[in-house]
Amino acid sequence: MTAATRPAPRLVPTRLGRLAVREYGAGAAAVLWHGLLVDSASWSRVIPPLAEHRRLIVVDGPGHGDSDELARVTTIARCADAAVDLLDALGLVDPVDWVGSAWGGHVGYAVDAAHPGRLSSLVAIESPTEPASTAERRRLRALRPVLRVAGRGGFVVRLVAEAQLTDYSRAVDAEAVAIVRESLRRQSRRSLSTSIASFVLRRADLEADLVGGSAPALLVASDDRGYWTPESVRRAAGRRAGATATTVSWSRMLVPIEQPAALSREIVGFWRGLG
Repeated sequence: MTAATRPAPRLVPTRLGRLAVREYGAGAAAVLWHGLLVDSASWSRVIPPLAEHRRLIVVDGPGHGDSDELARVTTIARCADAAVDLLDALGLVDPVDWVGSAWGGHVGYAVDAAHPGRLSSLVAIESPTEPASTAERRRLRALRPVLRVAGRGGFVVRLVAEAQLTDYSRAVDAEAVAIVRESLRRQSRRSLSTSIASFVLRRADLEADLVGGSAPALLVASDDRGYWTPESVRRAAGRRAGATATTVSWSRMLVPIEQPAALSREIVGFWRGLG
């Protein structure tokens, strides 16, 4: 699936502005919420296999993709409330499966903890509960003024791609780099800066949300300098009832882009195990 084959989005009003959604497949609903600095295009390689099993509600998060600009600093909790606004507006009264990558997993933790009964299951991919490290905060604080001045040019694309894609993918997978580049292009400078402040620099510890949720959960780590190592994801799964852990190799932060077949097998196997 390419950008040219993506359907036009539906814009759904929420407390964080209108969120763009695209739908694929049929059956029980699953919400896909992407990671920071990319948008719903980052799911393009897993949509075909997952749509064979679920009606996919693929979201552009606040300030990303075709959604409204993120004008003010906000919180993960506020995103979770906006996600429930979205579910209500779409008439999704039955519990839904949630698949979140990085930021999307953080929002899923908060939905499950603060809005019991809205999720039937949760998949969180590279979504550590700890606040960003001091080194990461320092790096992103330095990046924010660059974004305001230089915008989303080649230098910024290179920095983001280096952080989120493996060296191998950057060398041989031009489409993967293009997904990162085009996702950044669709964000305004203001949204980029506000998103970094909201969801990285000011992100609180999410441990209480992880352990406070009740939906069956699959926690997914990558193995190449991702924020969630295989060891840490196993420890996290041990702190939550009904959670299991797995690792998708040969990937960094953008597991749905780098290893779509392996990730899809893990998700579909998890869904099948729910009965």
